[in-house]
This record gives sequence, structure tokens and C-alpha cells, in this order.
Amino acid sequence: MTKETSGKAERFSALRAFVRAYLNQDYADEYGTPAGAARAFCEDANEEERKRVAEEWRAFVESVAGMSVDEVNARLVGELGSGWSVRDVRELGRVSLALGKFAK
Repeated sequence: MTKETSGKAERFSALRAFVRAYLNQDYADEYGTPAGAARAFCEDANEEERKRVAEEWRAFVESVAGMSVDEVNARLVGELGSGWSVRDVRELGRVSLALGKFAK
């Protein structure tokens, strides 16, 4: 991990924990969809955890705006440790909707 990558991972520490726990390689079997995983997280987490992950998710989505699918997946998988890879960047929006009511 480079110094730059380490800084980004630190910036998204709550998001990284969410992604590794809920969007892992078994997310489809456990939750069906990435949005289902986000909804499960929201049921399991306390209010502060939900708000922090929602805010970091929003910042992450903003940071990848305009990137290709490959570039988004490099960030999602490589930096955050996701077991989920997007096929279309619009998929990020479904997770945003599931987390949205907790963002500021």
C-alpha cells in the first residue's frame, strides 16, 4: 500500500469496515444485492455508524465521479477491500439510496 493509498483508506475507515464486512465475496449469498447489504448494515449498525458510513460513501461516490468502471473497481476493491465489483457505475446509486437517509 502506497502512502497515498494508505491516506485514502484512512479517510474512508468506516466505509472500509462496512465494505469488508458487508460487501465481501459472500454478499450475494448473504444479502442478494449490494443495496441489500447496505440495508442490512443499516439494521445492524447504530445511528452514529450509519451516519459515518453514509457520509463516507457519499464522499467516495463523489471522488469516483467520471471514472471508468475499471477505475472505480480499482478504488472499491483495491483501496477499500470490497468483494463486489461494479459492472456499471450507476450501481453505486443503489447503495447510495439504501444509505441515503442517514447522510447529512
